[in-house]
Amino acid sequence: MSINNTVALLKEMVAKQEAEQAAAKEIARQLEEEITPEVIEQAE
Repeated sequence: MSINNTVALLKEMVAKQEAEQAAAKEIARQLEEEITPEVIEQAE
């Protein structure tokens, strides 16, 4: 495998990880909006 192929592969892997991280942050943000004190109270 050439250096160029290796670099391209690494860039692809980094881009995928960044996309997954962005998705995880969005899920966390949505959960923070949904989990209100009232919801916690109902769960207890």
